[in-house]
Amino acid sequence: LDYDQNMLFAGGMNGMIRRLDINNPKSLLVGKHKSPDDLSKPACSCLKALGNGIIASAGWHRQLHLWDIRQQTPISTVELPGKAFSMDLDPKEQNLLAVATSGRRTCFFDLRRTDDDKVTNAELVLDRESSLKYQTRCLRFFPDGNAIAIASIEGRASVEYLDELGREAKGKKFAFKCHRVG
Repeated sequence: LDYDQNMLFAGGMNGMIRRLDINNPKSLLVGKHKSPDDLSKPACSCLKALGNGIIASAGWHRQLHLWDIRQQTPISTVELPGKAFSMDLDPKEQNLLAVATSGRRTCFFDLRRTDDDKVTNAELVLDRESSLKYQTRCLRFFPDGNAIAIASIEGRASVEYLDELGREAKGKKFAFKCHRVG
């Protein structure tokens, strides 16, 4: 996950989020996901840079964290309906974060920003079931931020427009099967 030209962030199966400086061989601990119980691993499965030193992380422990890279405790934590598998940030406005979770759920979070454009909180604005039949593998916003593309483990993909997400009408939404060549 890129943050700027010299920094990378990585999340691991041990729940650790590390900042890597390209010019320095050392890695620094940003934070650690804590497991809600001792039976499950707090894996960090997805990271996203939100700008101004803030990153978002989510994992199999069913929590979304917002981190300020200068401190090792999350500035905000939100419960998710399932394990997180993929996340993306609206590339145009950068105020909507989408997280794909187990149970075929897709959650949309409104990112609260201060006057200096720093993210301080994430508020769940929509939690919906995916239109695909199987678990979501990947979720990405379109470059204009008006739609999302969702891919499942079955090999199907769907395109859903944000202005139609809360409605029952089919509209412009569509899905298709991806076929392998050969």
